[in-house]
Amino acid sequence: MKHRLIQSNTLPSKLWKTVHIVVLIGLSMILIFNPVGSINGLITTIGFLLLVSNLIYFAYALKRKSTGGMFTAVLQCLLGLFLILNAVFSLKLFSIVVGVLVVISGVFSLLLTNSSSKLWKRSAPLLLITVGLVLIIFPSLGIIALSYILAGTFLLTAFGKIGELF
Repeated sequence: MKHRLIQSNTLPSKLWKTVHIVVLIGLSMILIFNPVGSINGLITTIGFLLLVSNLIYFAYALKRKSTGGMFTAVLQCLLGLFLILNAVFSLKLFSIVVGVLVVISGVFSLLLTNSSSKLWKRSAPLLLITVGLVLIIFPSLGIIALSYILAGTFLLTAFGKIGELF
């Protein structure tokens, strides 16, 4: 167990978390300050990154036989796929499907989060659930609302990662 503890605090781990934080904050700033300009391309890119990164994570979870990790990876892959489809076709149905996937992902993340965890660890799943419900109830909010929702999610995740660093 001591070996795992030492390994998780190595420089590459902290460097990876720092890069992740910078990317998340950068993406959220693009989404906030340019919601209309190139949002379809950005959402397609985000969907593609979600799809690819979670396929890799699925393989890792499969290797470790982590059922929760595999389930989360599949949900995130589906979310990435439907983000791509939503950006390409802009249909209300895709917004509803994205909303359902986000709610399921948020509920699952909330169940995996320890109830004694700090507020920032519990706030991201709650935000996901809220975002998903908004997309289900108001699917015609469109791409601009989705960009602000994604920006908020990215910022909360970045702040959570900052909390993990310290």
